Amino acid sequence: VNAGVFAQEQLGFSDWIFATVGARYDKNSAFGEEAGGQLYPKASVSIVPSDRPGWNSNLLTTLRVRGAFGKSGRQPGAFDKLTTYQPLASEFGSGLVPSNLGNPALKPEVSSEFELGTEFGIFQDKVGVQVTYWDRTVIDALVSRQFPLTGGFFSRQLDNVGELSANGWEVGVNSFIVNRPNFSFDVFANGAYLKQEVVSLGGAPKLKVGGSYPRYRNFLEEGQAPGALFGAKLLAPCSSYGNPSEDAVGGCLQSGELPYDLNKDGKPDTEADLLALFSDPVKAATFTLSNMNPLRADDDGDKDFLDHALGKPYPDWQGGFGANIRFLQNFRLSSLFEYKAGNYKVTNLTDAFRQANPLIGRNIRRAAETEAAIMNPAATPQEKLAAAKSWLSLKALSPYDGLNQNDDGDFLRWRELSLTYSAPQRVASVLRARDASFTFGVRNLKLWTKYTGTDPENNAVGRGGGEGGRDENFLDAVDAFGFPLPRRFSFAVRLNY
Repeated sequence: VNAGVFAQEQLGFSDWIFATVGARYDKNSAFGEEAGGQLYPKASVSIVPSDRPGWNSNLLTTLRVRGAFGKSGRQPGAFDKLTTYQPLASEFGSGLVPSNLGNPALKPEVSSEFELGTEFGIFQDKVGVQVTYWDRTVIDALVSRQFPLTGGFFSRQLDNVGELSANGWEVGVNSFIVNRPNFSFDVFANGAYLKQEVVSLGGAPKLKVGGSYPRYRNFLEEGQAPGALFGAKLLAPCSSYGNPSEDAVGGCLQSGELPYDLNKDGKPDTEADLLALFSDPVKAATFTLSNMNPLRADDDGDKDFLDHALGKPYPDWQGGFGANIRFLQNFRLSSLFEYKAGNYKVTNLTDAFRQANPLIGRNIRRAAETEAAIMNPAATPQEKLAAAKSWLSLKALSPYDGLNQNDDGDFLRWRELSLTYSAPQRVASVLRARDASFTFGVRNLKLWTKYTGTDPENNAVGRGGGEGGRDENFLDAVDAFGFPLPRRFSFAVRLNY
């Protein structure tokens, strides 16, 4: 049950300054007994100098500046505050077992945001520009936490423990290049920049996304982007660290060393060490890719080899651009391209299985060739050494989760191309319609990317599923168990009566 009151006032001055103030107060039955109601205020102002009397500029035709502040909330689920049990049938009789671990202190998640922006048109509004900056802070974020199972509850408890911050820019430009009765041509482009950070988890340790499945490496950790990727990395050269004694507490490679210890002497092997091993036919015959395990880094020396930050699952920039052409009076050709770029990692779990899991045959060519060189008794020591080096960029999966499975996800996709014919009135009247149009369209025509997996837009889960909101919100950019986006052809007839 949700009850609330809402009040709003709109003010205007001389038809070029406008302001709005308002507030909403909510009380919801999903709030815990220890929580009260929640107030969500808002305010905005819009100033349009170009609407002032006497405005006359051939360059800056229209101008609007605006600002706004407001709060909004997300309520817990209807029964999240309640501790519940479920029936259990057994050979010893019926009983009850713990189900949901309730929280009587649940409050709504509250988001506070302000934005500043402007829109202006130049050259008689033939070119339009929109620019917006926004900043958002979320407090009392609803996060599902796992408590010790000794308490009897296996399910997570929803709690208000988080604070997240985000800010970004949105920029859009459109222009009418040509606008004539029988021909028009306009272009547009837009981009959005996003920066996010988990400010606080209320003292809780970092939270794993995707349940206990070790291949999913998205986490919520203070100071990192939401859903940031963590996992293993190989022992790296000391020269790659600014201060090895502080940045590589768990050790690093000296000049000439490789991240292997195949001779089991407790030290990283050199190329000479590996060539000596591969030159011995008896010892060389004992090596397979399954037992050639590289040395993992432990930069902070805490014996956790899977806690290295590997990137974030969303891009700095994303947006689109395209054009519309109207010709021969009744035809319209539209095209749209979309892109994502900038510090953007996709978990390529599909290829991680294909290159590193022997049970499915290592069916990536480079992995198969690497294995063949290691297993081939006729291969020279130099060929086996080259294969061992190649294996360093292929090894993945447990206990190396996160290694060699995160690829740059930058892409440009030709999203849509369509041709529309707006039929003249005589054709529409034959169909007993006021007007009619026929559209042939194609989606996902072409993809340009260096990403090597199935599709950089794939994700292992969809939005709206998952447990407690964590998976559907933060398990992102995981290319696994799916197919590339299909190319789709469509034909549509629209009749208005």
